[in-house]
Amino acid sequence: MPKKTKKSDGEDVVRRLLRVEDNLAGTRFAIDAYDNLRLKNDIEVEMDDVLHGFQMTGVLEAHAEERYENSRIELDEFWGQLEEHAREMEVMSRPTDQKVKAYIQRDAEYISRKKRLSEIKRRWHVLKHLNKAFYMKYELIRTKSANVRKETGDLGTAPDNPKRYPREKKRRK
Repeated sequence: MPKKTKKSDGEDVVRRLLRVEDNLAGTRFAIDAYDNLRLKNDIEVEMDDVLHGFQMTGVLEAHAEERYENSRIELDEFWGQLEEHAREMEVMSRPTDQKVKAYIQRDAEYISRKKRLSEIKRRWHVLKHLNKAFYMKYELIRTKSANVRKETGDLGTAPDNPKRYPREKKRRK
């Protein structure tokens, strides 16, 4: 097996990190941001792709945020159940707020739900930043397109220097 170079190893890591897979709104999806955010030569196709990517990541981001908020509410509800259990079942002698909090934070089910919430938050933030990246690509494509038009002299009907007419001064009486 041929030995990989350091550059290709780094590129593989970046490719894996820029692949987003999830299940939102009842739909399984995968986004390969490495390829989707790469600039190509056909500006028309790129504009369509970036518009589609921006719209999709925006909708998915909204669903991911909703999922995070719902999961956070469920975790808070579970906290309340554990607190009630600790105080009513006399799990500990003289349950103070600190003892109850420590008891809840050591609970195995609470820990696993907290980790799941953290994962959900990470996925939401990845979509949020991916949406921003699509907008940045849009801005780069606009700049690239303007530069191509300027280089080819195809500035359309836009005037070279827009004229500004001086405002008339109002006279005081």
